Amino acid sequence: MSKYISKTSDIYYPNTSIPKNKLNIKDEKKLQEIEHFLLLQAYEKFAKKLDIELNEEFFKNLHKNTFCDLY
Repeated sequence: MSKYISKTSDIYYPNTSIPKNKLNIKDEKKLQEIEHFLLLQAYEKFAKKLDIELNEEFFKNLHKNTFCDLY
């Protein structure tokens, strides 16, 4: 099932739930793989700008600080 919402919008390829894209990718799985890859690249650039390392310890602390008032 697609994460995209409407098949009736003109932003989608006809009769699909795949948004039109600059690479003309019409395979949902391939599009998701490329989205994932681009997100990882963006996270790496972001982490370098902040001069932090996105590792397991970072995310443990992030979750601890985020949810400490709840759990």
